[in-house]
Amino acid sequence: MVIRRVTQRQFLLRPDEATNDVYLYALAYCANEQQMRVTGFVAMSNHEHVCLEDPEGHVVEFYTLLHSLVARAMNLERNRFENFWSTEHTTLVRLVEPVDVLSAIGYTEANPVKANLVKFAKDWPGATSAGRHGGMKDGVVHIRVKKPKRFFSDDMPDELTLTIHKPRQFAA
Repeated sequence: MVIRRVTQRQFLLRPDEATNDVYLYALAYCANEQQMRVTGFVAMSNHEHVCLEDPEGHVVEFYTLLHSLVARAMNLERNRFENFWSTEHTTLVRLVEPVDVLSAIGYTEANPVKANLVKFAKDWPGATSAGRHGGMKDGVVHIRVKKPKRFFSDDMPDELTLTIHKPRQFAA
């Protein structure tokens, strides 16, 4: 699980169309580039949680690229020039036991509820995997995301698929 705070805990990832578009596209791009299996995520106003499986050992490259893309794109959207992410290190939690995996996904998706921002996790207006697992077929849900009009280069795909996977420990 990857966790990172925004600088000074500002609400730079507040749930709006620009944030959702940028975050979902960047997450899809980085997960595809680094062969990550995303199992859950939420972009809160001042931090993120991403639960994933890293079969190829690329988690550092994944979150480095994700944080770079999100920071530069959101700074452009917010007309900012300073650091976007906190200078604290990215938190990386290794989930060993199946109960740890389920707990992390539950904690991640319930974060808006825990913060008393919504009554139900699926109602969070920001980027989240909450409420999407019910549509799983063969252990995956596919979310089509379009490239935001600003920041991302012309050589990046116009549309990507963000795939949410059922954790391997629970695959039938």
